[in-house]
Amino acid sequence: MHDRELLQWAAKAAKDFCPEELVADWNPLVDDAQAFRLMTRLRIYLTFPDFEACGDEVYAKCPEASGVVAEEPLTPDGYRRSVVRLAAEIGKRRT
Repeated sequence: MHDRELLQWAAKAAKDFCPEELVADWNPLVDDAQAFRLMTRLRIYLTFPDFEACGDEVYAKCPEASGVVAEEPLTPDGYRRSVVRLAAEIGKRRT
């Protein structure tokens, strides 16, 4: 899924932004604060692998999207992307 499509589905899940306004006004893929607000609004939480096992991923999970896990690299960009990917999945499920 392309970034714009991810943002549109995530916006539907958040119910706060119009898709036409996404590019200019809202982009949690690059803005930590917006990603955090999206995460808290949808009750998304992040988990991390056992570092002893040399894990280098972050996993986004949410009770509403049980069975779906968004896995991304353990980087700031990966944190934001995992939240947006899971939010997009929630948006799809709500339609």
